[in-house]
Amino acid sequence: MTLTAQLTYHFQVLISNIRIMKKFLVSSALIALVATVFTGCIGGNVAAPGESPEDVVKEAFANLYDTQSHTFEAMADIDLVASGQAISGTVKLEGGQDMLDPTKPKVNLMIDFNGSAAGFDDQSGKAEVRMDGENIYFVLHNLSDFGGALPKEMVEGYFGKWFSMEVPPEAAKQFALAASEEYLTEEEKAFREFMKDKLFFKNIEYVGVASGNHHYKAELDKEAFVEVMVEATKMTGEQVSQGDIDDLNKALEQLEFKADIFIDPDKKIVVGMNGDIRLDMEGDAGDVHFEAVMGGFNEALEVEIPADATLFDPLMLLGPAMMMSGSEMGSYDDTMMGDDFTFDESMFDDSMMEEDYLAR
Repeated sequence: MTLTAQLTYHFQVLISNIRIMKKFLVSSALIALVATVFTGCIGGNVAAPGESPEDVVKEAFANLYDTQSHTFEAMADIDLVASGQAISGTVKLEGGQDMLDPTKPKVNLMIDFNGSAAGFDDQSGKAEVRMDGENIYFVLHNLSDFGGALPKEMVEGYFGKWFSMEVPPEAAKQFALAASEEYLTEEEKAFREFMKDKLFFKNIEYVGVASGNHHYKAELDKEAFVEVMVEATKMTGEQVSQGDIDDLNKALEQLEFKADIFIDPDKKIVVGMNGDIRLDMEGDAGDVHFEAVMGGFNEALEVEIPADATLFDPLMLLGPAMMMSGSEMGSYDDTMMGDDFTFDESMFDDSMMEEDYLAR
């Protein structure tokens, strides 16, 4: 099972303006664990598979769902018009995930983007996150100011500085479906089996051998995809109405997704996917092309701990804002409070002392 989110993420972005996606947002995180979209390369001479394309691809995804760790590299080129705003650029992801011990999840993630959106041209940013099972470490390498909309005083002081915070107790639960079966609840086991038995691609064709891997072409099976989204949403405790399902079906009718799937012939596992998504609906249109590679299945992930990391304090974010000039932050006008405003000291009892807040 993997953490990578490209396939579902693209669907979220492309049809996020549809009401149904509000309910499916949480479930998309679950689908992200089982909808991996990567492509890889190995050497050697490979004979054509004897099984049907559907059987080979289904088995390869099922084997993928049973892995507990992996490394990855991915990129996406985006060229869209959403709600009348042009969006274009490139997003790159690199890193890995290790759930061999689900009580101590490990993650490496580098995010790098550049592009233009909402009238802001040539913007970019780069950030990095690491998790060693006990602490989360993060750094902002750089970030554009989006034409001054993001004041430099708010972010420049953080560039290049590593911060750390303890992994929240609930964090491991987010990785549950990536864990070994012994750590799963009966409900989670049932959902994993459901995913292993569900193939949401159709018109699958064997192309040949590409860099030592079996190469297949396929299209999204929209009906199967809706079934998966509904089941994943139910797992979150959300109710799904027929109206929600109708809205999702309507959105998918205006979306086309074609993929190239690459399968390791020896391990019989998906090692990658390239894809092209075409969106054509009222107010939203454009294309997304993605490519990615994945490997290191079930191998321990090495996480380098930054030696100079500073303990992160949320109140630190107030400092730069308070130092900004009145013209940048706006001036105080006592009419904002209204004539009947009174200050109630009871709102700030002992439970709101700073040391107690930081200990939460």
